[in-house]
Amino acid sequence: MFDASNQALLQRLEELATLETVSPFSVAFYRLILRIVADAPREEASRLACAALLDVELRYHRELKRLAELPEVGFADLRSAGEKHRIGLESVEDFAARLTDGNGRTAAASQLVLAECYYHLRRTEKVVAALERAEQLGVDDPLVHFALGYNRYALALETFTEAGEKEGELTVRDPLSFQVQCLRAVGAFENGLTGDELDAQLYWWIGTVLEAAGLTDAAQDAYDRSSALFAENEQREGEGESAATRGVGSAPAITEEEVRLAGELLKGRFAPSEIMGIDAEEGS
Repeated sequence: MFDASNQALLQRLEELATLETVSPFSVAFYRLILRIVADAPREEASRLACAALLDVELRYHRELKRLAELPEVGFADLRSAGEKHRIGLESVEDFAARLTDGNGRTAAASQLVLAECYYHLRRTEKVVAALERAEQLGVDDPLVHFALGYNRYALALETFTEAGEKEGELTVRDPLSFQVQCLRAVGAFENGLTGDELDAQLYWWIGTVLEAAGLTDAAQDAYDRSSALFAENEQREGEGESAATRGVGSAPAITEEEVRLAGELLKGRFAPSEIMGIDAEEGS
């Protein structure tokens, strides 16, 4: 239950959702963390960790918005914003890491906070470890399985590939190990299949990872399933059946509309650098 004591967190999230530089997937992931926090009203520490993360993200994305409105932006400005963001994330990481002992909701929420910090800090191996620990603590949500599959695949790319001779080309150094890690990523995606709108995206990523692993027949099957589900989703939307009309529960719940928006963000093929989440901030 999302009671009045959590309204400040919800307000932070609602503002964050209005900022164009924040991905819809991140908003949905933060909303999941808030929902877990709301289910443990007496565990104030997890609420503080979540509030700290949202504050860091708000400061950073407000600054990006301010810079975008300037007639000219220098590299030093972007570098400064990125450095402040890094320092803030590391501070949240330090606090959340102290809350991960035990098996309660605080530990589960803190692992998700850590995963988000590590993601923005480009520490993919730690993202995977935090998400796996959250699952062990009982967090069984399609978004977590989605994120785990995505980051396991990113880690496989980081660990077992190197730049090829042509621009954008990757060479696999250890094909067998790469394939094993790709199949682990597929397993995570499959754990997220629940029959809702996110399945179309999950099957698309299953196809992408299987194709990268050289399993082309299985990849095509996943792509076909994805295409069919996307078509079904579009048909339902055309008939007016949306998350808003199906009744998705209280404010902190992750709506299917948010999941759809998250999926739209991830739709399409990406360069390896984009798969691994490297953006302008990386150069700061």
